[in-house]
Amino acid sequence: MNIKAVILFFALAVIGLYACNKNASDLPIVNKKTVITVINATGDTVNFYQNGTRLNIGSNLTPLGQYLDIPINVGTERFQFKKAGNPNAFIDAPFTIRDSIDYTMFIAGESVDKVFLLENNFISDTSKNIAYVRFVNASPVDDVLNIAINNDTTNFTAVPFKSATPFAVVRSGKVSLAVRMGSDTTKRLSGSITLTNGAYYTLFTKGTLSGTGINAFGARILPMQ
Repeated sequence: MNIKAVILFFALAVIGLYACNKNASDLPIVNKKTVITVINATGDTVNFYQNGTRLNIGSNLTPLGQYLDIPINVGTERFQFKKAGNPNAFIDAPFTIRDSIDYTMFIAGESVDKVFLLENNFISDTSKNIAYVRFVNASPVDDVLNIAINNDTTNFTAVPFKSATPFAVVRSGKVSLAVRMGSDTTKRLSGSITLTNGAYYTLFTKGTLSGTGINAFGARILPMQ
């Protein structure tokens, strides 16, 4: 083999090695994903972003509404909220998202300390004529809240702001609801709700006692499916 052949062979080998490395480095990075439900416990219509990319495509997130099962990236990610029609984020905060966990994020005000993330730990029961209900305190009040369903048949007690109870099994159909604050026996809210057999629900409070209009103290229940 002459010197020219050796040089040519070496050049081809280098080109081949570069091509292999280039192909390896060009492999697409696949981000792991999970899903999140976002519940708006404020009086504003908002939009929801992950790392600057809007996630609630097609419609705004209206007051006391929810956006179900949005795909999101796993890892430590930044999430933003913007009021509809406003390009500036009024909340921009990091949250750690783990793989294979179903999440709910609540926004309960216009500051970072009023946004919180929950894991959806679903349960299963083979009984008939039941539904599954959890309570989330999304009211930025100083005292804990107590919830009674069906005249104390099911109780969620001493639940502080930004906290959620586990899912409880509740008889489906029309049930009564009462909300009390701290050790006070006065019913701050009362009424009835209708639960569908086999369905999962998030019951949450919003607003404050001094709030007015859409920001007044109240409660809402939303299906999770």
